[in-house]
Amino acid sequence: MPASNSPMQVPQDPVPVPVPAGLSTFLSQGMRKILITRTPEDDCDPVFRASAVAHEPDWQWRPRGFAGAAGMALAASGRRVVIVNTGPGRLSRRGLRELLRDTYRRDLALDPPPGLGIGDWLEILGAQERSGELELREGRESASLQLVRGSIRAMACPYAPGEERLPESALISRASERVGCLLSGSATDIRFNPSSTPSMEPPTDVESHTDTLLRGRLRSPFLDRRIAESLSRTAAPNLRILAAGAGEPLTAKMRRPLASLLDRLARDFDAVLIDAPPVSPAGPTPMLAGISEAALLVVSASGVRSPGLLRAVDGLRRAGAATVAVHTIRTRLSLAPARIC
Repeated sequence: MPASNSPMQVPQDPVPVPVPAGLSTFLSQGMRKILITRTPEDDCDPVFRASAVAHEPDWQWRPRGFAGAAGMALAASGRRVVIVNTGPGRLSRRGLRELLRDTYRRDLALDPPPGLGIGDWLEILGAQERSGELELREGRESASLQLVRGSIRAMACPYAPGEERLPESALISRASERVGCLLSGSATDIRFNPSSTPSMEPPTDVESHTDTLLRGRLRSPFLDRRIAESLSRTAAPNLRILAAGAGEPLTAKMRRPLASLLDRLARDFDAVLIDAPPVSPAGPTPMLAGISEAALLVVSASGVRSPGLLRAVDGLRRAGAATVAVHTIRTRLSLAPARIC
């Protein structure tokens, strides 16, 4: 068969969609973890769903739906973006649920994977709200961190021979130097001994001063690798997708692991778009609103003045969303300006 002389048809990129106003406002205010959701009433409309709801990614996937278009627009502006799909997943693609199960839900006291750094230990034990003693040892040097519900409450460093006669200021300086070397060392042997009696202290999201100093600043090669492996590439080089995956539902007991994961993603990306199901008391969206920095409620033009919109905004606020923006879709992806609530 003779070769065709017709030129090869190269797919043309669509006209870039502008960054939605609500997202621009949030990002300009330093917010990175942004929830994107919708009302149950709009979710029942197939025309609205075709424009607003994202699809699971394939290789070189060009995102669709509101979160996908917004992510592409942000990526085109030069930002590094990740879309976290928290809706129903599918069995053929590993994603968020498997990542949480294999990392943040793993029992390190029974089954620590090889290659854990001190940052991995602290982040995973913090997400699980574990209490106990984290022992650090390298050669003849040793120290321990006392954890209460995942928060560092005390640090201990045993005296070396002769040190008990040093002045207090010298002891503190020597202990600080020793603990610093153990925390930053790559060959430190780490072991967790769970508390035999559960702590009676009430749960709290307030970190100790030591937590504030250490978290996010210590080596965490295990989490770095596993999270990077779970992200799917897209047609935009600086846009990644974390698929929903399949497995355990995202219930309230997943709040701390999810919060830890979102915090980590917010350190690595300029924008973390949390693509969530409709606002419903029975779903994960209220819990996600409580660990996000802002919420963008996408609605149809006909639903702008509906009681369902008011209920959704109220539900997000009650769940802990400090700022809610309402963004209207008129047709397909023609985006109307946002309204900040």
